[in-house]
Amino acid sequence: MRKYFTPLITGDVILEKQEKKSGVALVDFGASVTGVSIYLGGVLRYYGAVPFGGRSITGDISRECDIPWDLAENLKKAYGFCNPSKLQNLQDKMIMVNGSSASGCHQIYVKYLSRIIEARMKEIGNAGLYEIEKSGFADSLTSGLVITG
Repeated sequence: MRKYFTPLITGDVILEKQEKKSGVALVDFGASVTGVSIYLGGVLRYYGAVPFGGRSITGDISRECDIPWDLAENLKKAYGFCNPSKLQNLQDKMIMVNGSSASGCHQIYVKYLSRIIEARMKEIGNAGLYEIEKSGFADSLTSGLVITG
């Protein structure tokens, strides 16, 4: 039985050799954790973990909209946008859902849903940028930033 460090495997699959050599930050959005891997000179130089991911977003939706977890996950997948200002035709769309409290059926606007997602994504993004700065390699990332997950 072997043990693998997942960020190394992800880096091998996602990144080009030249990116790793010249310097790149790989931000991997997971369900519970967002990983930040810094490669330079072809080697993983730094790894940091942000304790938020897709489940955090689902939890926010569930709490804010007072709906069950599974329904929140389905709404996130079907109507989830990270940028409410880019919604155009969908921003006024309303979704009718059954709440988890005695309030019964209520309405959720897609724009409100996207604001919930945007707030958590900003938090995760800022935490990822903090990890990049903390690594001490921020000025050496010639190949920039690669986001996956």
